[in-house]
Amino acid sequence: MRYFGSERHLLKSLYHNNTYIQSFSLEVFPKSNDLEGFKRVEKFETGHSGKNYILDCDSILVTYKFGKNRYPYNYDLVDKSEIPNFETSTIYGPNKIFTIRNNGTNSNISFTIKGPLTSTDNVVNTLPLDYDPFR
Repeated sequence: MRYFGSERHLLKSLYHNNTYIQSFSLEVFPKSNDLEGFKRVEKFETGHSGKNYILDCDSILVTYKFGKNRYPYNYDLVDKSEIPNFETSTIYGPNKIFTIRNNGTNSNISFTIKGPLTSTDNVVNTLPLDYDPFR
């Protein structure tokens, strides 16, 4: 099973506002200082609990930097002497508001993702909703 570097890992890090600590870098297209990529939407009710976002761009290039056992390279458990690995994916999404729960699940939207975030060996969505990768 591959949690680290998955869509759920990315969305959970977005929810907790720690994408950098979790070793994700996001590049928005088209390039513009006005676009955030995943833009937080306040005071909008979707009927789902969590935080609401909208994709305010055409696509987002997501790079995940990882070390041993696919741990995020910035994470304290990573051996800093090793050279990190990189995986890059592109996310495309409809221009509509979606909700992310604190565990990284998303109840009301499907993204089009090209790259390892949706690899065929990724069964992360079968994990329990309270899954903690460090337990």
